[in-house]
Amino acid sequence: IECLENGQWSGPYACKGKSSCVAPPAIENGDIWSSTFLRYSWDHGSTIEYRCHHNYILFGQSHKTCNNGNWIGEIRCSIPVGCGMPPPLEFGDVQSSVKNNYDHGERVEYICPSYYTLDGQTHKTCSNGVWTGEMRCIRKLPSSLNISYNHDYYYYYII
Repeated sequence: IECLENGQWSGPYACKGKSSCVAPPAIENGDIWSSTFLRYSWDHGSTIEYRCHHNYILFGQSHKTCNNGNWIGEIRCSIPVGCGMPPPLEFGDVQSSVKNNYDHGERVEYICPSYYTLDGQTHKTCSNGVWTGEMRCIRKLPSSLNISYNHDYYYYYII
């Protein structure tokens, strides 16, 4: 038995196309954000967008897709987790006073002392319980160095 171009089987069976979807599922702490929400069915391959309520952040994709009668896509809206104290920076320091706790989205600026230069970002950001941002303090090389030898000792002078 084979499926013919007209959508019929060569035998006594009928071909079935992709199924459409019924209303998309609601998500906790979020809403459907789409102009096509007020429909009764969605074709296979249609997508619906979601948004989280104020003070919640989205985990997963921002949309679900109709796939042969089922809505697929992982979406979750949760209250973000804050961070503890920011991590230390070798040879560097935090630019302002340090708190014990930081909210999601807060950032901390870092600085390096003289004779060091900051390589990378100038700040780390609290992102759902994890400090993100990479930087390091690198020792500056002197523009010129004078070396002298006197009685078994070497002397180094930065000029």
